[in-house]
Amino acid sequence: VEVYQKPSNTAFILRMRSDKEPASDVRVRQALKAATDRKAILDAAFEGLGVTGRDTPIGPGYAEFYLDVPEPARDVEKAKQLLAEAGYGDGLTITLTTQQLSPIPAIATIWKEQLAEAGVTVEIQSVPSDVYYGADNLWLEADFAITDWGSRPYPQPYLDLAYTCAAKWNESHWCDEELDTLAAQAANEMDPATRAQLYKDIQQIFIDRGSIIVPFFANNLWGARSNVKGVVPTSALGTALDLRQVYIEP
Repeated sequence: VEVYQKPSNTAFILRMRSDKEPASDVRVRQALKAATDRKAILDAAFEGLGVTGRDTPIGPGYAEFYLDVPEPARDVEKAKQLLAEAGYGDGLTITLTTQQLSPIPAIATIWKEQLAEAGVTVEIQSVPSDVYYGADNLWLEADFAITDWGSRPYPQPYLDLAYTCAAKWNESHWCDEELDTLAAQAANEMDPATRAQLYKDIQQIFIDRGSIIVPFFANNLWGARSNVKGVVPTSALGTALDLRQVYIEP
């Protein structure tokens, strides 16, 4: 059996509610990002079957739309400095709401250990998925949480659903007027190169001051017998395959 892999845009997003303290302070958001080792989370929680994120909802599966910059380097001392500047020099305690859905508990535990080195105490509140997404909309109200986001065929739905000011599922309650303006332009831009640049500008905003941490994007996985040829892995959306080009070698 041969295993085929290709990065998808499925991610388990650590999000910080930015309309209330402490994550309303961009320095706190930047500090938690600086204290995070994304590769360690990918390797330990997901057996390395993915690619590290850049703290934007747009991953490498989107090819020309992706802002290909180096993985953020973990810097615990920078995290401590930023927390001190934000008034949390003596430490910070947060509650992280998580689902009882693999690999989320492992991600939460590893992140808790990483943040502890920067003086942040993480109290994990673990609930079933039907409670997390239930009638009380816990996933939209929690101060810090981990949400599983599946792949979309192109980047715009993430912005429209979760990251513009009036988005229905804006779970981090983040509102950035510059991002809103760029998202509206990207939604209507017909020139591919211009649209790609708009998405890259949007990603830079997420990196600089965004309200999410994306440890990794999961790989799409396929398995086929070694005499099955012509299997071409696909990115971003699901695990669909074009079987018209697949054949069995005698």
